[in-house]
Amino acid sequence: MNQRRAGGLVLVAALLAVAAISLIGQALRPVPGTASPVPVAGPPSVGDCLLAAPVHQEVPTQASDSAELRVDRVLQLSACSGSRFGEVYRVVESFTSVNQQLDLCAGLTDYTGWPLQRSSEFWSPAPSVSVTSSGPDDRQWAAGQRWVACVVMAGFYGSIASPVGRSLPEMPAAFATCYGTVEVPRFSPQVDCGGVHRMELFGTKSVIGAQQSQAQLDASCQTWAGMVTGMPEVTAGGQLTVHAVVIDPMDSQASVDPSSLADGQITFSMCTATPASDKQVLLGPLASLGSAPVPFG
Repeated sequence: MNQRRAGGLVLVAALLAVAAISLIGQALRPVPGTASPVPVAGPPSVGDCLLAAPVHQEVPTQASDSAELRVDRVLQLSACSGSRFGEVYRVVESFTSVNQQLDLCAGLTDYTGWPLQRSSEFWSPAPSVSVTSSGPDDRQWAAGQRWVACVVMAGFYGSIASPVGRSLPEMPAAFATCYGTVEVPRFSPQVDCGGVHRMELFGTKSVIGAQQSQAQLDASCQTWAGMVTGMPEVTAGGQLTVHAVVIDPMDSQASVDPSSLADGQITFSMCTATPASDKQVLLGPLASLGSAPVPFG
C-alpha cells in the first residue's frame, strides 16, 4: 500500500470517529421539556374481554395495609369486539370481607340470561361455565384502586366467539355441556365438546308428578333444543335423538317414565341429544350450530 492511499484511509477513519463522537454527544445531550409518566389504567368495565386464558383457576386473596382485601390475580382485560376467553360481568368497587366472597360475583344469570330456575313450563339452560376474578395491578393499587372484576369463562376455558351478555336463546358454542357416554348425564363424565363425545345437554326442567307425558316432554325438549342450537331441524333428519331424560326421584342414577310418578312427586328432567347410530360420535358442539353440518365422527 503506498503512503498516499494509507494516508487517505487514516483520514477517513478519523472522520468516521469524529462523526460517531458527534452522534453520541447529540444522543446524550439533554432534551428540553419534562418527561410524562405513563397514566395508570382505570378499572375494567362490564362487557370487557378476557384476552388470554388464565393459567390456573384458584384465586388467592391477600390482606392489605388497609381494611380491604386484595385479589392476588391480574388478568388481561380490555374492550374488544372479537373472540375472547371470558367476559367481565360485574365490577365491585372494593373487597373488605372474606365472607363477602360468597356474594362477590353474584349476578351471572342476570347478565347472561341463563336463569338457573324457572317455571316448570320452561327448560333452563345448562351451560358449562367457570367464574374467576381479577384485581388491580401494583400501580393501580398504589393509585387507590380497590376493585374486583368478575369474569365468566367457558367451562373448559376455550375461546368464545361472540359476546356472552344476554345471548339467549342461542348459547355460545364454547358453553355447551357434553358427556363422553350415553348415561344419566348427572353422573356421567363431562368432557370438552370440542372433542369426541356421545351426548350434549341442552337444559333441565322440574317435573311434578305425571302432569306431562314422555311424549310431551320430548316435544318441548326438541323445541328448546331448536332454540339453543339454531338448527332448522333439530334431529337432522333423524340422525340425532333429541329427548327428555326424567330422573328417578328414588334413584338419581336412573331414569323413569314420568307416567310412573306419584301425584306431587318432584324430580327433574334433562334435555339431551345423541347420535341415533351407536357407531357415530360427535366431534363438536351443537349449541349455536345453525345450518352448519352436524359434526359427526
